[in-house]
Amino acid sequence: MKKALIPILSVLLLTLAFTSCDASIRQDIAGLMGDFSGNVYIESGMVEPNTANATAVTTTTASIGTGGSAIDVSSSQDSTADPYGIGISVTVPGDVTTIIKPQTEDEQKAIKDDLATAFASPTQTKQLVESLKAPASGEQKTAAEGTVKLFNATLTALQGQLTDEDLKSTLAELALPEIEQGEGLTQGDILILQMMTNLITNTVTNLDTDDSNDSFTSIDITKAENKEKVLSIVDDALFTAQVAEQLSGAASIDFSGQLDLAALLSGMNDDTSQSISRAEGDNEFGDILVSLNDLIPDLLPVMGITHTGNDFDYTKAKYQSFLRNQKAYRGSIEHALQFARKSELELSEVPNANFDTSTLIKYLISVIFTEHHAYWMSEEITSPRPEAIIAELLDDNPEIGLGTMPEDYEPVEPDITDFSYDGFEQFLHDGTEGMKRTYEYYESIVKNLKSLNSINGIAQLDELLDDLLKPSAEDSLQSIYDDWDSESN
Repeated sequence: MKKALIPILSVLLLTLAFTSCDASIRQDIAGLMGDFSGNVYIESGMVEPNTANATAVTTTTASIGTGGSAIDVSSSQDSTADPYGIGISVTVPGDVTTIIKPQTEDEQKAIKDDLATAFASPTQTKQLVESLKAPASGEQKTAAEGTVKLFNATLTALQGQLTDEDLKSTLAELALPEIEQGEGLTQGDILILQMMTNLITNTVTNLDTDDSNDSFTSIDITKAENKEKVLSIVDDALFTAQVAEQLSGAASIDFSGQLDLAALLSGMNDDTSQSISRAEGDNEFGDILVSLNDLIPDLLPVMGITHTGNDFDYTKAKYQSFLRNQKAYRGSIEHALQFARKSELELSEVPNANFDTSTLIKYLISVIFTEHHAYWMSEEITSPRPEAIIAELLDDNPEIGLGTMPEDYEPVEPDITDFSYDGFEQFLHDGTEGMKRTYEYYESIVKNLKSLNSINGIAQLDELLDDLLKPSAEDSLQSIYDDWDSESN
């Protein structure tokens, strides 16, 4: 398992190495959604906080998937229909009765304004995130289950109409994990499903025109006259990512402050003659893991992983919600960056392109967890679940979860019943049918990092990413990808 994780961790840790390299960079990192320092007057009770926007979002969310905010598709069960009214027909499964209705332009503007204002205030952010932990109603759960099925089916149908492989891959990454029978859902889960529904319907309708020869599948997004349409799609996707980040809990973590950068840089510089991905010996990346001692204990509760002493456990519903938000975060970011690249749109022109160096880390974390889940799905098992696998890994390596790894730490490979990482390299190289992995797939991830780093970024990191994209370089992404193939055969 250690060998399988090295390539992914290498890219992540290489990125972290160039994050917060000096005090001036540390000061620039206020978080994707703003400064979360408290207000002394509010905290002392001298001033009553304004929570109108958080309350408005909570009220709106409670109605999503109910009454007029739902679409009844029961009459189309086991037949084809265009549930979103965007010209995309899909088969409606026999167990789907309702789905979440896309919001109108005015409704979207209202909730976005309330969300943006709420997230700009520490008090409103805290209230909103807490209120959205409330359970979804039975009616909402029914609509949510149907929404995910028809949302994913719509993405598949859209991919079938496209000839651009990059856009096909981007749409595929928007797919959401299906909701299991009896799975506990929160109001936050319902909100992110609404945002994702809006995103895909906005993408199609924005690129459709009155000209029958100029539709979503054929419009040339590189033309100047289509720039505003693409700008709207990119901005919409980035805002959706920001909401997913808040709901996942990632926005509350001080990524730069919780990293032992001195240990990280020391560990990475131990052997400058070869890449981390090719390090030999039993302790292949123990020194580098130690630098994450402060970060991991803060990340685990967000995932629903808890511990009593050295025994780790998980909350299934919380991990599933975390994963859903990580999938939405990654998919939205990649959706935005791919459209921006294709249309040669400058991200500096996009209002919601509020990137900083911590955004790179959050994006890579979303890649790691969604890739891990995709491998689990490729094994076609139902138990143990991904969250159980992580908890068992931590049971065998409590020092990782507790953040107490000593220098030269050597992780223990866990023996997990009915699950193995033996096929992980093969999956990373090839993927499976419907989940293809190619060099271009990973190349796109590195290009995404370059795009994220283009705003408030670091020159050294840009140089590193450029080197990764040079096939002839000794430590290139191409060589890492080729290694996965040789190690799996």
